[in-house]
Amino acid sequence: MNYDVFIPVRLDSKRFPKKSIQTILNKPMIINLVERLHQCKNIRKIIVCTTTNSSDDLLVDLLKDNQIEYFRGDEKDILSRFLNAAKSFNTDFIINVDGDDIYTTTDSINILIEQYENSRSNYLYFKNLPLGLTPVGFDVKSLAMICDLKKTNDTETGYRNFFIKNPNIQSLIIDGSKFVKFPKNLRLTLDYQDDYNLALKVFSHLGNNFQWSDLMNLFEKHPEFVELVSHLEKKWKNHWNKNLANYSLKNN
Repeated sequence: MNYDVFIPVRLDSKRFPKKSIQTILNKPMIINLVERLHQCKNIRKIIVCTTTNSSDDLLVDLLKDNQIEYFRGDEKDILSRFLNAAKSFNTDFIINVDGDDIYTTTDSINILIEQYENSRSNYLYFKNLPLGLTPVGFDVKSLAMICDLKKTNDTETGYRNFFIKNPNIQSLIIDGSKFVKFPKNLRLTLDYQDDYNLALKVFSHLGNNFQWSDLMNLFEKHPEFVELVSHLEKKWKNHWNKNLANYSLKNN
C-alpha cells in the first residue's frame, strides 16, 4: 500500500499572496512543512500538488532546488489534480495536507493511517480539532469515482464535501479530543497576515519539530496567542461559503 502525502499549493492567493513561501526559521513555509512531515515513517512520498499556471513557476523552482517532488495540474479542479498526481506517482492512499495547514504534525498522519488500516474506510477525517490541524485521508479508488461523477470543474473550496456527502463512500470520523484538547476558537492555518504573525511566534518558541502536545502546551502557557487570530474566523467562513463548490454528482 503506497501512502503518500499530497500538499495542494498555489501562489496566486488573493487573501495572502505567496503565503506558502513566506519565511519562517530562515526557510520558506512550504519547506518547513515538508521537512516536518518527512519525519513520518509510515508515508512513502510527499508530493506538492501545484498548478500549471506561470504564477507557480517560482514555487516549482523552489521545490526543485530543495529536491521536493511535485505535480502540476488544474488550478481550480483540485480533485482532478489529485487524481492525475496519484496516477503519475502510483499512489494508493492519499493523506491530504492543505498547504495552508502549516502546523500539521506526524502524529495526526500516523493516526489517520492506523485508523484506515483498522477500518478500511474510504475517507477519514478529524473533528474537535482547530482549523488547520485536520489532514484527511482517502483512497484513490473513491477519488476516481468522484472525478467521474462530479458536475463541476471548480472543486477548490469545500472539496472534502464530495466525500463526506456521498452515501456511497464509507467515512470515518476521528475524534481529535480523545488525543489532545486545544483552547476554543483557536485557528492554526495560514490565510491572512495575522495568521502569519501568529506563526512567527509559534515557530520561534517550538522550532519546526513539534507534535500536538507541544502546540497544546504552548497555548496553555500563552493564551494571549489565541486572540491574535480569533477575529479571523468570521471572515474565513464568509469567504468559504461564498466560494463553496457544487458537490452534487451526476447520479444524484
